[in-house]
Amino acid sequence: MRLVTNDELGLYKILPFNLHSEHGDKIFSVGEVLTPGKLTLLQHYDKLYAYDESSDMTTSAPQGLKKTVMEDFDYDDLDITKYKTPINKISLIEPETQIKVKMYLDKVIDITKDFGFERAIPKYFTLNEILLREITNNINDVAMSSQIRFIGDYEVCHPLNVAILSSLMAKKLEFDNDAIAEIVIGAFLHDIGKTQLDEKLFIKTSLSNADIRKIQEHTKIGYSMLKSVELPESICNIALQHHENNDGTGYPMGLSGDMISIPTQIVNVCNVYDNLAFNKTSYKLKNNREVLRTLLELGTKRFSAEMLYTFIHMFSYNDTTDFEEMKL
Repeated sequence: MRLVTNDELGLYKILPFNLHSEHGDKIFSVGEVLTPGKLTLLQHYDKLYAYDESSDMTTSAPQGLKKTVMEDFDYDDLDITKYKTPINKISLIEPETQIKVKMYLDKVIDITKDFGFERAIPKYFTLNEILLREITNNINDVAMSSQIRFIGDYEVCHPLNVAILSSLMAKKLEFDNDAIAEIVIGAFLHDIGKTQLDEKLFIKTSLSNADIRKIQEHTKIGYSMLKSVELPESICNIALQHHENNDGTGYPMGLSGDMISIPTQIVNVCNVYDNLAFNKTSYKLKNNREVLRTLLELGTKRFSAEMLYTFIHMFSYNDTTDFEEMKL
């Protein structure tokens, strides 16, 4: 175990050791390519430690490292037999990938809640790479939206669904790869502010006006969280603006039309779609055809015409598989 500097890390193309933060979180694993983006991320850490797993970590580890390293996890090493979750049996995504991605995000959400967003952010960046590599780069034309939805726990599946749908929309709109990567991470972090709110708010059967105002604060909280780790404004704005409406009736600022960023407009449609599919709204819908019909009914008061019809035209209106019948 030894302290390493960013200057030293800049000398490597491939990381020759596991890299940990001062809190003990593994940031990158031995053998990873140190891209410019990863080197930029590492500049946000006060201290970085090189760790050889074959060495004795009890003599030189900073406080708290031993415990958290033992609790650390990598995507490729996850034991999915220990994670119980429904599988979408008609999905184009392999069942093993469905389970591993959900298991990974579930663990990252726990880190966010228990130890703070700053300690979880390296894992979110890793998840971004996983989604691009395992899913979005391998899926192009999708006939039915039901073929790419994660099903199961809403807290885990919703950000994944919004991210994947947003990536497909961004491809359709001919965004370049860098822009798509930003949209994907902004999409699965769009509700990150909710991790800082009382969980009881999200299980109530009825909400008071005060409760609704508290929940609406998640947009501002999320924006502040993303700004705190110096993510680009385009990503931060997705967290802030994803409940703004095209006609100006949304929150938190009542933005309308082109005042809402283009990446956010993409995420907006995908966010509402998935909330409808999860029956998290006043609408009670049975299948994707009913969800698409409801999006059209919400129309350009809620979404820009370009984003609404880009989304609608991506999928078949004959996708009538009952949501309950998708589960395995």
